[in-house]
This record gives sequence, structure tokens and C-alpha cells, in this order.
Amino acid sequence: MIYGEIVMSGDNDKIIEAGVKLTDTQRQSITEGVQWVKDWYEKRHEVGMFLDGADVGIDVQEYQTAMQNLDNLNIVATNDIFGSIEKMIKEGKLHLKDEVVAQFGGDESKAIEALLIVNQQKKENPSYAKAAGLHLNYVKEPVLFLNVDLLEKESQNVYAPSLSSTVAHEVTHTLGLQLNEMMTEEILNSGALRAGVKPDTYLDNPKEVYARVKEFCKSMNIDPTKEIKIEDIQRIRDECEKKRADYEKNGGSVPKDLDHHLFDRYTDDKLVDLINCTAMNEQFRTDTYDSFRSTAKADLAFSQHKISKAEKDVANVYGKEQAKGMENKTLSDDVVQQVMRDSRQYS
Repeated sequence: MIYGEIVMSGDNDKIIEAGVKLTDTQRQSITEGVQWVKDWYEKRHEVGMFLDGADVGIDVQEYQTAMQNLDNLNIVATNDIFGSIEKMIKEGKLHLKDEVVAQFGGDESKAIEALLIVNQQKKENPSYAKAAGLHLNYVKEPVLFLNVDLLEKESQNVYAPSLSSTVAHEVTHTLGLQLNEMMTEEILNSGALRAGVKPDTYLDNPKEVYARVKEFCKSMNIDPTKEIKIEDIQRIRDECEKKRADYEKNGGSVPKDLDHHLFDRYTDDKLVDLINCTAMNEQFRTDTYDSFRSTAKADLAFSQHKISKAEKDVANVYGKEQAKGMENKTLSDDVVQQVMRDSRQYS
């Protein structure tokens, strides 16, 4: 037991109540969101449509890692994410990764002290009050914090996804799928925004978009074993726009699963790529896909500091200076902020 009541929500998933009492409906929704993610990747993998690092010559087993993370995942249901983090760290229920402690000369107490200072700063920052979920990439334990009251409040918005879909989004952040997230970045950089849409640092963050794509797939009941076509996207878009119009006309008499703002930001053809290309292997190769994959592969190699001559050659095609900058990048002096930031790590 970490603290509070631990409720087993399935064969492998644990829900930890930290200062809250979940309803049966909430617990069922959280369980459903976690299980959907696991089912999605298992089915995707079975039919050969999941892009694993090992499939493209990278020394990382992303599918295996994702499944292990899901099997060991603790979900902390709370109304005070940062207060719960502080309590669990102080009580020794969460343990800092070795590489984080190493940045403080191996002194774990100093590392914890610094992280708690940053945690307190975030707790006091109004922008973090809207954090519906938070995955800690600086602790050893696979853990996801969910702000249950905020999620329930947001779910009353007619355009918001269901609680289970939001949980699926947050759980996707815990899987460690660097290659797929980097593929997402390449697609976003290839002209994905709709005309008139301004870039947004948060909304267009590759990690965030990748998780929203999974949320989209759950909300729209997209089959993980099928390659989606542009006609499918256009049909779903038309259905959502009709539901939106009906809602505005009838004053809220239609279901809540009306829309997803990926439609408002990205073109239909790029939505097809975001769903297909970030999880495809050899049987669905295209020239565009090969380009995305080659860059993502080199990018991941740099992030691991495992760079072969062939990978360097591939990376050079996309810019020697960029490659050199990525290869040499290390944690900044403000290591705690670097570790806790949302963008991907190179250490």
C-alpha cells in the first residue's frame, strides 16, 4: 500500500485513492481507459502495425517496454497532484531515477530536496491548476496522477471526451514510445496545420499530439487492426460537424462525444498520417513513411547516444548542424527543471 486505499482495478492495474473516494463509475472509467490502451497496442502489434524500435534497427524494445509499464502502472487518483507527489516522495513511496541522483553527485537527499522545491513552485503556479494528469519521468516507478475532480468537471463540457478517453490520453504518456513520438514530430513539421491555424507550443507538442491521437482513436472507435483512409477521416469529420450543429441548434440534446480539436488544427491527410504512420511497419511502407521513419530513427539514436555510422549518414541528410547540436546536448545546469520538463530528454 502506498497510502490511502488501494483498489485493484484489473489483473495488472492498480488505482490508488489519495485523499479521495472514487465512485464505482469513476473507477470503472479509469479501468476502461487503461485497458483500452493495452488492447489497442496488443491488437496493433499482432497484425504487424506497431512500429517498435527493434523493428527498425534501434536497440530498444518499445512494445515490450510499453507493456511492462502498463502491467506495473499505478494510478493515483487525487485532487491535489503536487501535494500527493510531495507526500509520496517524502514517505519513500517514489524513488528517483539513478541518472537524476547522479546529477547531484550521487546525493539522493539533495536531489529529493531540489525536486521538492520545483514541485512546490509548480503547485503554486496557477497554470498547473489545470493539470488533469501528470506522469513523472524522473521516478523509477510507472505512476500516473489523475486530478479526478477536474476530469469530472471537464467531462461535463459537451466537447470534452469521456473520462475513460481522457485516461487513455494520460496513460499513453507513460508508455515510453519515443520513436512513435518522434515520428509524430516529423509529421507535424511537414505542414500539418490547417490554413489560418497558428502554431501553439503546447497543443502542437509531439508528445501531447501523440497522446491526443490515441484519445481520438478511442473516442471515435477506430479499429487498431486497420489502416485508416482519408475517406474515413472525412466521414468522421462530417459526423462531428453535424453533431456540433445539432447541439447548437437543440441546446444540448445530443451526446457529449461530439468533437475532437485535432480536426480544428490539422489537415485530413496529416490526421491519416498521425494515425497510421506512427504505428506502421514494413507492410505499409510509403516514401513519406520512409522519410518520417528515417529521421525519427536517427533522432532516437542521438537521444540514446548510440549512433552508428549509418545513422549519422541518415541524420546528415537532414542537417549536419542540427544533428551535431542534438548529439552534444546534455542536461542544463538547472537539471531539475530539465528533468521535469515536458519536452523529450536527451540524457
